[in-house]
Amino acid sequence: MKDDSERPPHQPPEKGTHPRPEPPGLLRRPLDFGPLDKPVDLAACREFFSLNGGSILYCLSAMCIIYGIAAILGPVFARSFVLGETLPCIVALNVYEIALLAVLLVIVIWQDVTDDAISLVVLAGVFLVVSGIALTTTSNSQPRWVLLIGACSFVLAMGKLFVLRRFIGMSISPVLWGGLAVVLGWNFLAGARLADATTTKTIGREQWLLSWLVLLVGGVIVVLDAALRRAKSADASSVRVPFLRRPAMGWIFALVLLVAAGVHQRALAYVFDVRSAFIDYLPLVSVLSLVSLHLALRLRSEPTYFETGLAAVPLAAFLFALIEGPVLEKPALGIQLLWYPPVFLGLTGIAVLLMSKRCRTLLPVVPFYALGVVLTLTCSAATPADLHWHLSGVLVVSGLFLVGLVRRSAALCILAVVLGTLGFAATDAFEGFTRFLGLSDSGAVLGLAGLGTLLVALLFGRMPSAILVLAAFAIMICTFDLLPSELGKKDLFAVPALLVLGAGLWIRLRHWPSVVILCVPIGYRLVVASVLLASWRYVLLGFVLLFAGASLSIRKGKRARREAAAAGPAEADPAPTASPRSRTTDPSSSPPPGA
Repeated sequence: MKDDSERPPHQPPEKGTHPRPEPPGLLRRPLDFGPLDKPVDLAACREFFSLNGGSILYCLSAMCIIYGIAAILGPVFARSFVLGETLPCIVALNVYEIALLAVLLVIVIWQDVTDDAISLVVLAGVFLVVSGIALTTTSNSQPRWVLLIGACSFVLAMGKLFVLRRFIGMSISPVLWGGLAVVLGWNFLAGARLADATTTKTIGREQWLLSWLVLLVGGVIVVLDAALRRAKSADASSVRVPFLRRPAMGWIFALVLLVAAGVHQRALAYVFDVRSAFIDYLPLVSVLSLVSLHLALRLRSEPTYFETGLAAVPLAAFLFALIEGPVLEKPALGIQLLWYPPVFLGLTGIAVLLMSKRCRTLLPVVPFYALGVVLTLTCSAATPADLHWHLSGVLVVSGLFLVGLVRRSAALCILAVVLGTLGFAATDAFEGFTRFLGLSDSGAVLGLAGLGTLLVALLFGRMPSAILVLAAFAIMICTFDLLPSELGKKDLFAVPALLVLGAGLWIRLRHWPSVVILCVPIGYRLVVASVLLASWRYVLLGFVLLFAGASLSIRKGKRARREAAAAGPAEADPAPTASPRSRTTDPSSSPPPGA
């Protein structure tokens, strides 16, 4: 074998030789970047960009337009809201919408590219409302001219909808057409109409809510279209129809318009200096939730708990409104009644109840809407602490307990007991209860929860051993907290109650650890009583030991009878034993007669 130093540098080492170790160093040490160390698949990147590049570029184009318009209008609004200075931006937005529509027509009619067209339709809906917002910001300067421009923009927007339906092939029914017309009419005319009213009087909250009502009417029409339109053979179940031409795309377009219109309504409150709160937007949240729910039911073949979460979105928004601050005021009969929490929660709950016929997973949400109605009904307070929390808590606990009884679920009943105990501890009556019994707060909570748990266990006849032990410990702690150091009147009902409870546990569940734990306070009270009885305690102890011995003897007799009964059949019918046959009795070994 030759030495490695004699081999030319271009020849590989021979077999059996080890390569010369390289000196350690940062420049010579190989770097391991994990997945980043792999070469980039350019073919996959080109394939991804060829499929999704159009939509990405459309979104980047829209972002550039919005950023540029905002950068132009910012200094203008800092000086004034003059129509002449903002009109070029409004014209630019309308021209961009027409350009979006032109690109949409080209790629759909000429090349039949319907997947990229979806992003263009969504962007067209966004820019329709953006044009209305830009027009609203200048409505205070010249309301009559703004109203005229808004009317022209509305006609142009309806023409764009006609193009989307006639040439692009979007499924826009007459009902959906009417809802979109109401939303777009409000979008372009509401700001100018409110500004025109400011020439004679000050715009107040009632006028702002009236404009809200017009927008909500359009949203309700969209919900009715989604609820009444039946799925056809060429719908989401058919793969031949592009998604752009399915009814779901029309509802997505309506959702985009409604979400952007909510931002527009917030801009109206800012422009006309109307005080608003988050609860004012809850009816729109309910409309958006219902439309999204219908859309999810149409797109998904098998409903799941995702639809349940969509149905609960208005409830979550209402809870957020409660956390936000003082927003609840009982309104008089009029336009503000729709924003009264029991009204819109009740209407949303009824809508979800009607939809639960198609999707059974929505049914558990309906009781929570009823609970929200009870929580805020007839409430005129401005603070969340004054709502009907106690009545709502009673309904929740009672409902959980009844459901647990119907379904034979001990876990639900125990949950109801624990929630009821915690809710009772938060009331003013709990303080009087603890003062009357002389208990501490923690002792009372433990005692109520433990007693309720053991009663549920006696009711069902089954319970995990750990739960029983914890409940017995809770009652034991409560008993020591209840009884004083000396004997008194409380022992007359505490000790018999523990005896009855322990006897019930033994008869019903045969769980001796919990019975032993419950007997600990009884034993302690007997020790306290024996101190007062002096020598008589030995006499009583003799009776106790006598009865204890009798119980052991009875138990011993029962066990002996059981063992005898088990051994009796075995002795009466013993198992046959195999024995080898004798040569004298084996017929095969004995010679036949006459042999």
